[in-house]
Amino acid sequence: MSREIKYRFMQPDEADAVVALVNRSFDKYVAPDYTEQGRTEFKKYNTIEALRERLKQNHCVLLAVAQDNLLGMIELAEYKHISMLFIDDDSFRQGIGRELVNRAFDIARLQDAFTLRITVYSTPFAVQAYEKYGFVKDSEEQEENGMRFIPMTFDLTSLEPLQDSNVAPV
Repeated sequence: MSREIKYRFMQPDEADAVVALVNRSFDKYVAPDYTEQGRTEFKKYNTIEALRERLKQNHCVLLAVAQDNLLGMIELAEYKHISMLFIDDDSFRQGIGRELVNRAFDIARLQDAFTLRITVYSTPFAVQAYEKYGFVKDSEEQEENGMRFIPMTFDLTSLEPLQDSNVAPV
């Protein structure tokens, strides 16, 4: 069964659905690799209030939606760092993560033509996905406040210049 997936910016009143999706995915795939302190730190970051506040502070959240169902989300901080990327279980391996990342690249380049790279602190679970998207490891795994991560970078200069036909990333 084919479904039309739409990509669009999150509205503030959708924060509860986004936080719920992130928590479901985090609990299943990321939390097992974190200490109790790390899980607590992440849960403080992923609240409705915190998400709404970040939206006011140079963050944007792009959603993948089909028939009013939230399939995935990506949060871009200051148009140069992926702070969160989560996909609903039923939507894994359907290209949604890649499309969200590619659209985040376009958003970053539209916001600041001088942005040369996008960074992410990948969880151990997501490293392979980010490598498939073209990110490379900057260093080995690190841990801060009980959260394990691998710093990674994508070189935006490796992309074709934006054309008029693809300047609307959402």
